[in-house]
Amino acid sequence: MQFNKFSPYMPKHSMLFNVYGQPINAHPVVIWYNGNEDMYYFVKARSADEDGKIRDKFATEILIPASATNSDSLFFNDSLLDCSQIFRMRAKEFKIAYGKDNFPRVDQLPFNYAMQIITEIENNFKNDHISLMNLSITGYNDKQQPIIEPELLYASESSFEQEKGWWEKLLKLRDSETIRKANAFIVNYHRANLTRVELNPVDAGIDIAKEELMVDRVYTPIYHYLYDNELLDKGYNVVEIIDLVKRDIFNTEEFKDYKVFDADVWGSLTLPWGKRRTSLNFVDEYRINSDKLTKIQQDHFFNNVKDNELLEFKNAYENESLTEWIDKSYFSNEFKDCKKEIFASSPIEEIATWFIKARYCVENTSIIDEELKSRNLLFKNSQ
Repeated sequence: MQFNKFSPYMPKHSMLFNVYGQPINAHPVVIWYNGNEDMYYFVKARSADEDGKIRDKFATEILIPASATNSDSLFFNDSLLDCSQIFRMRAKEFKIAYGKDNFPRVDQLPFNYAMQIITEIENNFKNDHISLMNLSITGYNDKQQPIIEPELLYASESSFEQEKGWWEKLLKLRDSETIRKANAFIVNYHRANLTRVELNPVDAGIDIAKEELMVDRVYTPIYHYLYDNELLDKGYNVVEIIDLVKRDIFNTEEFKDYKVFDADVWGSLTLPWGKRRTSLNFVDEYRINSDKLTKIQQDHFFNNVKDNELLEFKNAYENESLTEWIDKSYFSNEFKDCKKEIFASSPIEEIATWFIKARYCVENTSIIDEELKSRNLLFKNSQ
């Protein structure tokens, strides 16, 4: 999918720094907003030069080609986003520093790039290749330009190692004033004895960013598709719904590698925000739609299980040996697809348990007994 190129939104004032607290030539891309703190959390991006060249790509950087951006995100050149250095700033001060209300945000990118960025931040967080820096406006100079001061809240050894090239170049240039400032900045950081506890807002923010992206790009389209086509009222099961939304919704370039799972369907039975299709609150709407889908799943399952198979099924269920039963059942091909698409490396019996309990909502033996009773097989089973 090709998008037109546009002039990029660039900050009016220099507002980004390396882990040594020194200004750098980069521009921010907002990843999430924390409403409790009224803060934007963002990463830095650097653009290719006029010849389209980007030098020294780091392992923590993700390439966003200019052709992938749309009219809202406005990356004019190919850009590298560093997903290891996180900045935060009060929303009001961020807009002053940026100089305008329009600025690049991760949710303006195509889904595949947006999710890739959030996932890379999450990986760097888990691997302790991460830093967090607080930015604040402390005053204004004689030209009425904001004075932006950085405060390093946390930086891993890997973060400093990644900046080693900058430091070595600085030493070669013998820029004594910058060396003095950088040393003082790092001394102050180490004196503060800050720990990974400072990263708690980042840990929570990653989940927020991922949830917002999923709700906006995955759950909301499926939610409206369910209502527009009355799929629950018509009795469509989860597998049928997945096939339909893959065909009609997730058929574009940005979703080419996205796999629609059961959880996406269940997660789309209501919306936590945005315009819903009923007057119900989201708790009641989810309960009603969940009950509908649960019944559809159970009905589809039992309608394809013969009497003799049902008796064998209960025995397999109680003995936690469902794999062999499924392999001989109507659901064998579907189960094979599950093993390949969803649970490639999980233990086989765990997959079988998920298949029966989660996909087909047979969560306990009382559900099986109810079906046996409806077929007048309960007494036979007890013999």
